Amino acid sequence: SLAQVTDEYRSIQSGVWSDPATWEVFDGTSWQPASSIPSTHLVPIRIQTTHTVNIDVPASLIPVATYIIETGGNLTGELVLDYAYRLGSNVPDFIVDGTAETIRVIDYRFSNGISGNGTIGTLEVNLSSPGSGFSNYFSFYGNLKISSSCTISVRGGGRHVSISNSLTILQGAVFGTNAVITSGRLKRYIDSGGNAAYPFGF
Repeated sequence: SLAQVTDEYRSIQSGVWSDPATWEVFDGTSWQPASSIPSTHLVPIRIQTTHTVNIDVPASLIPVATYIIETGGNLTGELVLDYAYRLGSNVPDFIVDGTAETIRVIDYRFSNGISGNGTIGTLEVNLSSPGSGFSNYFSFYGNLKISSSCTISVRGGGRHVSISNSLTILQGAVFGTNAVITSGRLKRYIDSGGNAAYPFGF
């Protein structure tokens, strides 16, 4: 688990994202009731066990951060993140041991991904040019399950999707042109001819 950092948010009860009463914030020493909703980029946001938090704010109010959904925690609504100005970090961007209804990632440029043993309803990730000095991987760690759909779109060649342990996709997945799919002994290159579909998972 990740150590607490100053300005980290976590749910204190079930509720809607837009209500400060849903949250508490770490002041560097202890957890305090939040007076505002999460807004600081690159600071973890945690949904605690047994809590359901519904996203009821526009994407412009959702910070780019590491999202942690504990076992028994539930994030509903659409979590939409634009990584165009992200600075990078050394931890996965999502740790999902509970459930997340929808995660959509725009302009993903870095080499982290999703870990955990939970379930995501719909996952969409757009891999774009990582910029000078960066690699561009989207990695799945743990034993994750996608219950509705999983789409990884790729702009340009050399973008990689890696899978550690297992990734179960119940209804179908499409990995876009020029992606390299790597999973232990499984490695399939998708050339410029089109997409590849994996309707039964890996």
